[in-house]
This record gives sequence, structure tokens and C-alpha cells, in this order.
Amino acid sequence: MKKIDDIRNTFFYETFQDTWRVYEQSINNSNFENWDYIVLTASNKEQANVYRQEIKSRLNDNKLPKNIKYMVIEDLKGKRIGSGGATLNVLKSIVEESGENNFDSKKILLIHSGGDSKRIPQYSCSGKLFAPVQRELPDGRSSTLFDELIIAFSAVPSRMSPGLIVLSGDVLLVFNPTQIDLHYTDCAGISIKTPVETGKNHGVFLTDKDNVAKKFLHKQTCETLRKQGAVDERGNVDIDTGAIFFSYKVVNDLYSLISKRGVFNQELFDFFVNDDARISFYGDFLYPLAKEATLEQYYKEQAENVINDNLLQCRKIIWNKLKDYNLKIIKLSPADFIHYGTTKELLELLTQHLNKYKCMEWKSNVLCNLNKKTKYVVNSSYIHADAQISDEAYIENSYVGRNAKVGKKVILSNVKISNTIIPDNVCLNTIVTKDDKFITRIYAINDNPKTVKSEQTKFLNTVIENMMLKYDIDEKDLWDDNDRSIWKAKLYTIENSNEESIKSAIDLYHIIYCNVKKEKAKEYFKKERYSLYKSFNMSNTKFQMIKNETMNNLIRQEQFINLIKNNVDLDKANEILLKGSDIKAQLEDLIKTLEKYDYKIRSRVYLAISKILSKYPISGWSSKEFEEKCYNEIKRTIVRKVFPKIEKGKIKNKVVVELPIRVNFAGGWSDTPPYCLENGGTVLNGAFKLNGKNPIKVTVLKNDQEVIRLKSIDAKVENIVKNIEELKVCDDSHDLFSLSKASLLITGIVRRNDRSLKDVLDRVGTGFDIITDVSAIPRGSGLGTSSILSAACIKALYKFLNIKITEEELCQLTLEQEQLMGTGGGWQDQIGGVIPGIKCTTTQSGLNQTFEIDRIKLSATTKKQINERMALIYTGQRRLAKNLLREVMNGYISNNENSLNILREIRINAVEMSDNLKNNDIETFADNLTKYWKTIQKLDSGCTNTCINQILASCDDLIIGRMMCGAGGGGFLQVILKKGVSKEKLKKRIDEVFQECGIKVYDITLFEGE
Repeated sequence: MKKIDDIRNTFFYETFQDTWRVYEQSINNSNFENWDYIVLTASNKEQANVYRQEIKSRLNDNKLPKNIKYMVIEDLKGKRIGSGGATLNVLKSIVEESGENNFDSKKILLIHSGGDSKRIPQYSCSGKLFAPVQRELPDGRSSTLFDELIIAFSAVPSRMSPGLIVLSGDVLLVFNPTQIDLHYTDCAGISIKTPVETGKNHGVFLTDKDNVAKKFLHKQTCETLRKQGAVDERGNVDIDTGAIFFSYKVVNDLYSLISKRGVFNQELFDFFVNDDARISFYGDFLYPLAKEATLEQYYKEQAENVINDNLLQCRKIIWNKLKDYNLKIIKLSPADFIHYGTTKELLELLTQHLNKYKCMEWKSNVLCNLNKKTKYVVNSSYIHADAQISDEAYIENSYVGRNAKVGKKVILSNVKISNTIIPDNVCLNTIVTKDDKFITRIYAINDNPKTVKSEQTKFLNTVIENMMLKYDIDEKDLWDDNDRSIWKAKLYTIENSNEESIKSAIDLYHIIYCNVKKEKAKEYFKKERYSLYKSFNMSNTKFQMIKNETMNNLIRQEQFINLIKNNVDLDKANEILLKGSDIKAQLEDLIKTLEKYDYKIRSRVYLAISKILSKYPISGWSSKEFEEKCYNEIKRTIVRKVFPKIEKGKIKNKVVVELPIRVNFAGGWSDTPPYCLENGGTVLNGAFKLNGKNPIKVTVLKNDQEVIRLKSIDAKVENIVKNIEELKVCDDSHDLFSLSKASLLITGIVRRNDRSLKDVLDRVGTGFDIITDVSAIPRGSGLGTSSILSAACIKALYKFLNIKITEEELCQLTLEQEQLMGTGGGWQDQIGGVIPGIKCTTTQSGLNQTFEIDRIKLSATTKKQINERMALIYTGQRRLAKNLLREVMNGYISNNENSLNILREIRINAVEMSDNLKNNDIETFADNLTKYWKTIQKLDSGCTNTCINQILASCDDLIIGRMMCGAGGGGFLQVILKKGVSKEKLKKRIDEVFQECGIKVYDITLFEGE
């Protein structure tokens, strides 16, 4: 048996994959053979509007083929005309729409879905057809019966001659379309094998040896079905799935019932289509097709309304039209038949039999904010982490908030609850009315609202007993009319708020099932109350659709945030957001929620949006803008707003600060926010003189003009500041004085609330000049020049103000300045230039980076080797570090697995190479330097290029270690010479190969302090 189940499950799984591919082709392939018409029937205008909205939203989202004509036809004037009458009304509507009075070339899919859903009242407003199915479609939608039928029947038009296929809107038929061939038959019914116990509750076909229907056995006992010969040796029957095919010939004959010589006739139409005859498609149109059917028995067949003269006259004419046709029964296997019958059956299907449909990709958790498997069943719902929900519950289109407790065997549909206890064995469903009020309906899981006073309606019996006997409630005040069913029982109050509505429903439960004071019960029944029937007709269905879409957006946002918290790659996390029907609305809603999250989440959300916009542009939105928002969040987190006190009397006349360059060896990138803030960093680097000098120089001196003068020696420019506002802008990469301005801001000399230059000069007590000079270093050198110059500016300004600052504080403040400027740099450059010698610096995670600096004590021999064998080669190329920093940090923020692994690896490299130096092992250090460079090339392939490779090739025989300084791709190459090779030999080689083209060798020596 297990083997058979395995075969069945594999068949269903592969069928679902196949039908989905065909469905996608039906949308995207203009040559695909599609339906000419897809028509839905509805019970009234409100339900019809819901169906039209559902179809329109799918068409807008490209989820339905656009070359099909979609029609929704409601019953006439809200009267119940039966499924047969509705079919004739559909034929009339198609003739009117097409202008053709025959169906010779049309392929039509008709889904009868116009019921009130009395047995599952929570679907009355939307219709069972759009009830959720516990499957997430490959495009991310929560599926519905409608979607499943459209997908399953996408392949059928190519397997049929022109005609009509009729389906029931409350049945999910699982089958493989390749088993169907409808080209050579006029009438066919699709059947599957089910156990007789299931068949007794439905229609059953009794067929002859040619699979032609002999009899229709509707809701017969198991004993009767066996006596009739309808049960096979395996105990199965051929169930009527509700899927019927009529060829165009039969359809033309049906249309002739309401027309004369092809011309529509209103009198005939009124005769057949009315709420008196209430013709049934399955009863009145199918019965004459059975081989053993008789007119006499046909007259006695069960009717949708009652048997009356109008119906009998209709049947006589229908008999004469259809009696010469036979119904061929197409028996599908493996196949399945899932009927959305009653609330009880629905709950049992989803909580007890869900595993049976795993092969059809059903699962307990569909479109829920919780990114985990749940024991209860949930669909398109938000569940708070504090909520307590029993395993035997089903929750759809609902919000279950904090401190909610949901009992056993409970269905929640379209409800919003918090701080509420839902008792066992009930269904709770909230309706928002057209005037924005709320009605929450509660009824027992076992209730069948269609039935009047029976064992199946314990809730109703309890109502009668409790209301009349216990509370002296007048029986006449409990029903809309003489139909004494739960459907018409006036039980539910209308309230101004959702919370009041939920409370009222729980109060009703207590009145019925518990002992409450008579006065409380009487007070409840004095309120304005509505029945299931009246309340669903009051529903604001358009609002409900918007609410559901908003809920789905909320769920996707929560799923997305949870994935970010769990460090899932942003590209994968983005798939959640992209599954929304309106990406812009999804993103707008997501942005509104960001204030409640820390910078880690906010920055990643903004980068995720940037990535989405780069692939799916939205008018008025900029991918670059959202990337900037990402880094602004980091900037806002890092940059301090506390400034030292400036004492005017202690200002110095002139200060000069000179700092060395930084040469990085390993661990770079790990010092960069946000990586270092969230993981800590480890970097090995050293401070070096360039050609014997400390080349980074800043001078600050008083002037007697009471102005602020900014001057750059290397750029040969000067600016006398006239407007305070220009000092507040320091993130323009084209501004030659952005670094000096940022130093003024980060030290608090200039503040955002300053209204004029006078405010600054009054604070300092004098005018002053800031003069920067890095003329000895080419721009874009990769030697940490920008960060070290920032540190030099800050140090010079602090000395000028006569304020003390430690080396570590200076490095932290420089980190903040880098963020303020928008360059995104970390702390390794300033550590490298401010702290003498070679050091391995480590930080722990945290917003305030505390530096643990391991200053490596080198032997005299090792120092000598470093000074003699280490050299820099200027490549003649320049690369802006900010752009590369962004690329690498984008990889980290995006949780890219490759980026994460390499960032972890390079921190280990830094420690290993530090040990090499401590062990005075220059040879292994040089080898590891080369290996390290190969590692970072995995992180950024642009850190080398053809020119760099050519430079290295020209001196390969002279060197044993090599790596680009800084970000790479330009600036300086650092090399370690082989033993016995002099720097002069390297210079001569480079000069010979690259004559006067800007590529040259620079000498470096360790800076160990003044």
C-alpha cells in the first residue's frame, strides 16, 4: 500500500509542476491555445463585484492570460435561479457579448460559484471559489480554489473540441490533464474513484462497460450504492466531480431553449430562468443523459427549490432536447476530489488530513510572518510571538496579537484579536460593513446553518433552549423570518469597533454555553442584531480585499525582517517582497515600520530596496538614493554629538602635525562599519616614512583677519570662508576642502545650529587657518592618506585649542569623521598612521570601538630586513576607496555568503601574519602576504588589473611577496624583495620597463615614533 501511495504522491507532485509550467505558458505565450471565455456565476451584485475585483487584480499582476474574455454573471435581481438557470443566463450573456448566436467555435470554462456558502458562512462574502487553499504558489501567492482550477484547466482547451466545460466552485479537482480527451464526444463527465463512504455524500455515476452513464445516484446510502452495482471490488465508486463537458452541439441545443431560430427570446428566457423553476444544471440537464433515465422518474427527481408545474413543464422540454445524447464518463486515476463542504469538514481537512496533500505542496504555514513550521494551520495571517494557539486550529486572513489564546478545534477567519481567549470548538469571523462598522459572527464548528433543529445543529438547539427557557427571550425575536435555521437566527450585534465586536461575540458564547446573569443576557438581546444571512449581505467586500492585501504586505514585511535577523542573503530575502502584488505599496509600507528597528535592520532594508530598484525601477524612486540611506543609518549611529569645551584663553598661535603613511598587511575591510560594529575587526598594519619623511602635514594657526581660511598646499588652492552654511557641507567628494570642513564639524568648532561665522569665531576667540599638505603622496595612493590626514587635522585642531586627546580617542574620532564625510572608512588607516610601528589591532563588536593594540616587538635583524626589503611601487593609477568600500560592505550588509566567509578568513590571516613577524620569519610573512592578496581578490576582483599584473611581471624575479596597498586597483603596490636584491635594482628595473610614465619605486622605512 505504501508503494501505491508513493506512486500516487509522485504523480501528483509532478503533475503540479507540469500544470504550473503550462499555466505560465498560457500567460506568456501569445500562440498558446487558451479559453475564449472564462465565466463565473455569482449569487448577487456584491458577490459578483468581489469576483470581478479578484479577476482584475490578477490581470493587473499578470497572473491570468489577457487574451481571454472574463465574465462574471450574477443571478437576476438577486433571485436564486438555480445552476441550470444561471447557465442559460451565461449563454445569453456570451451571445450578447460576441454578437454571434451559436457556439460552434467557442471554448468556454464556466465555474458555478453563486452560492451563499451557508455551510461555511465565513466564505459567504467572498464565495467559496476564492477560499484559501493551503498551498503557496511558486510566484509567492497564497492559492485559492479559483487559482487551482485555472492552473489545473490551463491545458484543457487544447484537448477539447469547441464547447463548454462546467465546474463547481466549491470543489478542488486534482488530476493530470493529459488523461483527458474531449475531441470525440458530445457529453462527458469527469469522475474519480473514491471510497463508498465518501461517495454516499455526493453524486455517483453508474456506468456500462463502455463507460457511458446508465444512472445518476445522488446521495444514496452505501447499501443502495452496493445494490445498484456502483461499488467496485475495491469498495470505490465513480464520484461526480461536478466537471462536465458539453460540445458546441449540446450548447447550441441548450441555447435553443431560450431562443427561436437562433434569436434570443425574452419570453422563453423568463419561462426557464426564474426562482420558481430554479433549474439545476446537475439535476435537470444531466439526468436526461443517463441511458436508463425515464421521463417519469425525471419528473420525480429532487429539485433545487420544490417540484412545481413550472419546473415540470421545463423538464418536459429539456428532456426532448437532451434525451438523445449520452454522457461519457471519463475516469481519472490517480486523481483526487476535495470538497469544501462544511466548516467541520474544512477544519478536519486542514488539521487532520493535511499530510495527505503534501505531495500537492500543501503545508501548515502559508504566508505567515513566522518563518517556521507551525503545528496549527495558518494562511495569510500575522501571528504574534506571544500568542498561544492550539494544534487543532486553523487561522486565515487574521491578525492574532499579543496575549491571544486560541482554543482547540477553532477556525479564525478575517479576525483581529489581542488579549482575548477564544473558546474551543467555534468559528469566529468578522465582517466590516459598508458603513465601516463591525459584526463578528461566532458559531459552533459542528453547526450546519442550513439545517433546522437537528442533532447537527447543537449550537442552534442550545440557543433555543437557553434563550427561551433560561433567559425568557421571545422566540420570535430570534429569527429573520419563519426559516428557523442558524442561517436566519438574529444573534450578532453590530459594533463601532473591532474590539467591541470581538467582545460581543465572546459574550454571546458565554450567554449560550455558560451561566450568566439573566439581566446580562436580556441586555445583549435588546441590541440591534443580525443573522449570518443579513450580515454577509452588509459586507464591504472591497474594503476586505484591501485589508487582506495590507495584511499580506505586513506578513511579507515580517517574513523579510525575520530573514534579515537570521542573516539570510538579501537577494534571497528580497524574493519575499517581490512576491507582493504591488511592489511599490509593499515597500512604502515597509519603510513606515523602520523606526521601531535598530540601524542594523534599517540599513539592510534600505540596501535591499536599493537592490530591488536596480532590477525593478519605480518611477520617482532611486536605487542610489536608498543605498545612501543605508549608509546614512550607519553614519547616524556612529557620529557623536558631544563636543569638548573650548577655553578661548588657552588657544595656541600655531601648531604643526606630521604623520607617516600606513601600509596594510592583512585584515583590511574588517575594520569598516558596519562589519566592525557587529563583529569586531582584526587588522595588521604599520606606520612608515615615505622617502624618509612623514608626508602628511597639517598646520593650524591664528590669523588677524577674523576669518576661517582653508588652504591646500598640494592642490594649490585656498578658500576664505564667507558663509557658515558651506562649512556644514562635508560629503561632497569633489570639494577639495571637505576633509577640513568635516574636521571642524567633528571637533565641535563648527556646529549644525550655528547661524553665522561669528558664532564660530566667538566660540574659538580668533580667526584661524587650516593648511593641509600631502604633496609628497600621489592622490588615490592606497596608503590611508585621507584617514590619516583627517586624524592629523583633528589632532592639530585639538592641539590648537589646547585640548588633550589620546591616540585611541583620536582614532575613534577619525572613524566618526570618515562616516560624516560619507567615505565609509573604518579605523585601520588612522591606527596605522597615528600609532607608531607595526601592530595587530583588534576590536570587539559594539558602536564604540575599543582598540586592543598589540605593538609587535621586532628584533633588530627583522627591522633591518623590513627597511631594506620592503618597497612601494606607484602604479600611476588612482581608485576612489569609497566606491570599493561600498562594494565590499554591500556584500557584507547583503549577507552574501562569499563576503562573510572571506571577511572571517582575512581576520585569521592578520593573526597568522602577526605571528610570522613575532617569530622574525620574513619569508613566510612574504608568502602569506601574497596569499592574502589572492584571498581579497575573491572579495573584489577589481583590486588588480592588467597594468598591475604587468608591473609585477616585470619584476617577478626580484620579489617574493606582493600586494596592493589599501583598496587596490590603483595607487601603490607593496613588494618584499628577495634576499640580496636591493631597492636600487628594483628602481632600475621599473625605470627601464616603464620609462617616465609615472610608474616608479618609493622607499619606505618603519616609523617608530619621534
